[in-house]
Amino acid sequence: MNQDDFLFSHIELRTERCDSLFMRRLLAGGGYGLHQAIWRLLPCDPEARRDFLYHRIDGAGVKFYVVSARELVDDTGLWRIRSKPYAPQIEAGESLNFTLRANPTVARGREPGGKGKSIRHDVVMDARRSFPEASEAERVAQAGMHWLHGREGQRAERHGYVIESAHADGYTQHRLHKPGTERAITFSTLDYVGRLRVTDPERFRAALFGGIGHARGFGCGLLLVRRV
Repeated sequence: MNQDDFLFSHIELRTERCDSLFMRRLLAGGGYGLHQAIWRLLPCDPEARRDFLYHRIDGAGVKFYVVSARELVDDTGLWRIRSKPYAPQIEAGESLNFTLRANPTVARGREPGGKGKSIRHDVVMDARRSFPEASEAERVAQAGMHWLHGREGQRAERHGYVIESAHADGYTQHRLHKPGTERAITFSTLDYVGRLRVTDPERFRAALFGGIGHARGFGCGLLLVRRV
């Protein structure tokens, strides 16, 4: 599907229809059940790659924003889904307020065994080693903002924006447990709030639909924007 076919959805779990066993399964594994529940709302297509992003909304209830290339389908009657076409009209030079929950990492070294893959580290944990004298808040702010800009602004340039103002907080480490496996899925998140200016509308639209950073299959990378 092309970018004109994307949907923006607000979904909410109808908790009054869920029994306690269902809720335990949904929240099991540190949140892996929620990850699975979102995937199940997409029509089954064995050949399809992940073509959606989601962001859990903080606060009461179980609510998400979802950007997807396919329509969400609920066969259980347990979700309230409100969807609309998502084709934002973006112009170069436009300023937008934004929020982003991201998995900021930094590459350090290579995997053993000659595979050649970079080993990715949590930027805050990396900053603890590099700046042991700094406070945790200082590490989060410095490392988080450095990641958002990218080295010499490369991440911002790649995604078609420059940051006008922003701050990072809400550092959280996650451990998800997939049923039937012993090894946990671990990643960290930071929440960003700020204002950016669009420099390249096409690249920026690609970021809105495709996301920013890693762990996009686990609720990271969805850039939410609104006009100033």
